[in-house]
Amino acid sequence: MMRRLMLLAAVLVLSVPAIGKPLTLYVAPSVGNDSWTGTRQNVAAKPGDGPLATLEGARDRLRSLAATGNLPVDGAVVNLMAGDYRRNSAFVLTSADDFGARPVIYQAYNQQTVRIDGGQAIGGWFPVTDPAILARLDPSARSVVRVANLKAQDIDNYGDLASRDFSTGGPYPPASSYSAVIDR
Repeated sequence: MMRRLMLLAAVLVLSVPAIGKPLTLYVAPSVGNDSWTGTRQNVAAKPGDGPLATLEGARDRLRSLAATGNLPVDGAVVNLMAGDYRRNSAFVLTSADDFGARPVIYQAYNQQTVRIDGGQAIGGWFPVTDPAILARLDPSARSVVRVANLKAQDIDNYGDLASRDFSTGGPYPPASSYSAVIDR
């Protein structure tokens, strides 16, 4: 009788789904390296492991783990460490990142400040001095409007410039006519 109870207990234990824990990855743009595992939040004392450097590094690590059957059934949490995540292109997730019932959460780690920035920093701002531009500005704004030389900062793609008439006083010239401010 005791053997039957032990066998029954073993069958019950084995039939209960395992309660696991999601994989935790860390991404740190200033100190990470996409060739590391990403399972350590800090650079390891032994060289060669620590956080990943990019969102793509985390995404690709998850894809690799899923492809080899090593992504936990409880999915993953990708912790973004404090810092600026500069983007030159969109962060692309595709059907290859659909792991079914295994969820993936991208989040700021412990409410740290994370900035995902697709823009480019512009510096070298200076007051407007061109009389033609100053004449178009309201007198109260003339001393506070600033311009920057974008070409000197290797910024030459301005996107599509379009006229925006937010006034009630008639059409403004097309936005392209304002290129004197941009090209200065």
